[in-house]
Amino acid sequence: MNKLCFILLLVTNSLSALTLPSGQEIDDKAAEIFLYNESGGIRECRILAPTLIKTPAGNLKVKGYLVWHDNGTLVKANLAEPQPADTPSGTLTVRSFFAWHPNGAARQTYLSEQQDVKTTVGILNLKEKISWHDNGQLEWCRLDKKVPVKTPSGDLEVSSLGWYDTGELDSCHLKGRIDIETPSGNLKVKEYLGWYPTGEIRQCSLADLQEIETPSGKFKVMREYIWWYPGGKISAVNLREEIPVTTPSGRINAEARISWHESGALKTCISMGKTKLKGKTYKGTYEFSWDEDGKFLGGKALSLDE
Repeated sequence: MNKLCFILLLVTNSLSALTLPSGQEIDDKAAEIFLYNESGGIRECRILAPTLIKTPAGNLKVKGYLVWHDNGTLVKANLAEPQPADTPSGTLTVRSFFAWHPNGAARQTYLSEQQDVKTTVGILNLKEKISWHDNGQLEWCRLDKKVPVKTPSGDLEVSSLGWYDTGELDSCHLKGRIDIETPSGNLKVKEYLGWYPTGEIRQCSLADLQEIETPSGKFKVMREYIWWYPGGKISAVNLREEIPVTTPSGRINAEARISWHESGALKTCISMGKTKLKGKTYKGTYEFSWDEDGKFLGGKALSLDE
């Protein structure tokens, strides 16, 4: 009789346990499974009460949704409360959720409070969202205070920073307007500034109406983006107003964006309304394109959100 009771106890215990993809067992009454992957493993479940779960960031107390990649590593865990977690930037106190890359490396989380974090440009006081590349290199962060940071364009006051996975600065959001030397001359820039890994300027957003020299002539560009190729040749501009442009296929009214090949030959041009090219009439918003030799490659209809 005692042996039978022992067996029944073992069966009862095994039935009340839910095995997670990590191999950890939790009380099945503490979770609801929503999705399985194609191989039958758990893809998504909801933890009903604060539960300590083994994760690549250490043991975290979670409540809410847990999601796994098909290879069994965690995608995301909703956190039950602010708590310390192991990250590529050291132990940080995090909140809300923690997310991982498929290889198990930390991808993104939110800091629960302002914290000092070591970066390639020094120790910075950070807040809110922070993210990493899958090799552990810091990818993006938001600064808590207005402080000058050393960038390829000099010391700038920024509100956020982005990095390439090799550690070089990728971009920043500026705290205010600045005058900066670009391949197109001295420009008034605000909000966004991006670089190539070499430190050359890749992209920026303008602060106000400015005249820009392009392979298709001088354009007045207002509060929009400009892109350059490595080496400094202009790649593309976003337009604020309709501008007549001479193309290899005839003259059209360009809007939204124009881009060029590195040789300076027209690459693409967006036009809205009614446009006639090569004997064909296009109605609506189209992006027209040409190869480097000026051969017309056709028009692609665009939706309003492209």
